[in-house]
Amino acid sequence: MRDYSRFRITVRGELRFASFFQNLRDKELKKRLDDVLNVLKEHPDAGDLVERSLWPEEYQKMELSNLFRIEVGRSQRISYTIRIEGDSLDIDVIEFFRTHKDYEKRFHY
Repeated sequence: MRDYSRFRITVRGELRFASFFQNLRDKELKKRLDDVLNVLKEHPDAGDLVERSLWPEEYQKMELSNLFRIEVGRSQRISYTIRIEGDSLDIDVIEFFRTHKDYEKRFHY
């Protein structure tokens, strides 16, 4: 993992994820998501880098320079991107996948 200590790191959610997270009533899932988001604050590249050829069409339209996925729980994942500008590093959570089947639908594998 790279050294990110020189960056001011923020984690935020794209509109769809932010809305989902704010309205989430499942306390156990919310805690797991919080734990993963805290890991990303310390280690932004803790997830798996997704090869560009595997990106869903919807993500390709978002003008991302990278795409990661990280496990939240059994078969649950979030997708996110890292954006760096100067000494700021923003982790933008794109989407939460409740099941592996949901993930497969989006990524077609």
